[in-house]
Amino acid sequence: MDYSYWNYFLSLERDLQTIGRYVEFSENNFNVYSVEILKLFLAASSEFEVVLKEIGKKYAYSKIVNAKHSENITIKTLKNFIDETNALASMKNAEICLKQFGLFFMPVKEIWDKESWWKNYNFAKHNRTMNYQKANLSNLLKSMGSLFIANLFLYEKEFHNENCTFDENISIVLANLQETNLLELKNKSYYSFRHAAFFS
Repeated sequence: MDYSYWNYFLSLERDLQTIGRYVEFSENNFNVYSVEILKLFLAASSEFEVVLKEIGKKYAYSKIVNAKHSENITIKTLKNFIDETNALASMKNAEICLKQFGLFFMPVKEIWDKESWWKNYNFAKHNRTMNYQKANLSNLLKSMGSLFIANLFLYEKEFHNENCTFDENISIVLANLQETNLLELKNKSYYSFRHAAFFS
């Protein structure tokens, strides 16, 4: 099993924790921006795209598998992939929260909105002088939440058991992955297997 994607996510999450030492994770600070937030926002958003492409390969999605160059796979392609793949239907409605901060997001769903963290990522990446303030705490948390969700769906494909429901498979994924420190699914029932005897 290749855990490199999850390990990278955990590394980014540790960087997010460091930011939390200086900027409280609160709606009052959602518009706060800085060079450290920018660095992590760009990294998390880029990795979200990478993980979605990897999921596309595992599902043999033709527009991803047959693309001559990875850069030719646009966000439109990735959104179509999610919309056209039944196993990914719940990705858009997956709700995450920040442990102990009472903040809740459905960040993947926002990508379909006219104003989204993904668009702000591209604004900050391609025209930073005009859009530096878009690399703010709100967009960072949403990009990290989306990356968290994408990783769960990537590993669901790896751990998939035909005899289990999708929710059970996600629970199995969470039981097998190293635990996060900040981000988690809002629905705590997904964590029911984590301390089960057969995983100890």
